[in-house]
Amino acid sequence: MCTGPVRRTPYSCRLPCPVSALVRAFAGALRALPPLQDLRGVSLAPAFQPLLGPYDRAAERTIVHLLRPLMPTDRQEQDHFFAPYLGGVGRKTAGHYDRLCKELRRTLVYGNT
Repeated sequence: MCTGPVRRTPYSCRLPCPVSALVRAFAGALRALPPLQDLRGVSLAPAFQPLLGPYDRAAERTIVHLLRPLMPTDRQEQDHFFAPYLGGVGRKTAGHYDRLCKELRRTLVYGNT
């Protein structure tokens, strides 16, 4: 978790915390790779697995930062905001979108992830 708005890394002078964590994870993934001439037929998934957590956290923080100011404060307006019209999509797709809306509401309104 970040202790401040920016951190110093050897890769850049000042990066936001989520980006800084992502850069550190990427550097670790690159160090885990064998030399390029040995990569033919080798899965790179284990080397890049450490990137998933920091990438998810950075994406979530970006989404929250961009959408929270747009979210209405009134409860009824929030209900409308998080229940878009889904009449033009299939039942399975509508269920998927409904779950995404509930997760987004939980993240933006209550701060839960």
